[in-house]
Amino acid sequence: MSKEKLTEIAGEYLADILEQSGTILYSSQETLKLGNVYLLGLNPVGVGSDPLIKSIDTMLT
Repeated sequence: MSKEKLTEIAGEYLADILEQSGTILYSSQETLKLGNVYLLGLNPVGVGSDPLIKSIDTMLT
């Protein structure tokens, strides 16, 4: 799967909570490597922080 596909899938699976505060990736997208397993966590942050959609939009930058 390409890194670009990951952002598309994240947007689809998280559609119901994209406006909630949080972060998708905790480290650079350069740490992503092809493999059989990828553990994805959700880092909820305080009220007033950026929504998850922004984290997805900037995931590969």
